[in-house]
Amino acid sequence: MLLAQLGVQVTAVDVSAAMLRLVEIHAKELGLRVKTVKARFQELNRMLRRKFDAVFCLGNTLVHILSTKELAKTLRTLSTLLNSDGVLFLQILNYDRILAKRDRIQSSKESVDKTFVRFYDYDEEGILFNILTLQKSAGSVEQKLKTIRLRPLLRSELLSRLQDAGFAEMQSFGGISMKPFEPSDSRDLVILARKRP
Repeated sequence: MLLAQLGVQVTAVDVSAAMLRLVEIHAKELGLRVKTVKARFQELNRMLRRKFDAVFCLGNTLVHILSTKELAKTLRTLSTLLNSDGVLFLQILNYDRILAKRDRIQSSKESVDKTFVRFYDYDEEGILFNILTLQKSAGSVEQKLKTIRLRPLLRSELLSRLQDAGFAEMQSFGGISMKPFEPSDSRDLVILARKRP
């Protein structure tokens, strides 16, 4: 929405039709034009038959790609979507810090009748991200657990894979505010990379 408010022509892509519908509703409320496309990474070239000046990949999305081959293919696809000299803005969590500290509990939030606990389990394949929902009702507590497998990406690996996919001039930051990246401290890893001519 911020980019659209700045006058940028925006195409929003997600695998969730429900999330895209929320984008459409919010854009309409703000009087903005945002094109929405439902697609997976593997479908981007087919669904988006044009080039862009910039691609933003936010929200820790890339770590849901579990295979090295699919990650390489996805990064090449992002490169092909860009105009010559186009820019990729990529944001994930800082897995250099997460894997070094191996903290289990990430956050706990409470509402009137619910508690949400976000926590990690670590194993040889990577990380299991868990969301435990505790619903209080009539003196009892109902538990629901949702678990998602993640493939943590360290900064060094991601930079190497971006270079292999056709990117150069890569800069690392510790958040979307573009503050310096601190491997042991930054919450996020943001990479700004330019497509190689």
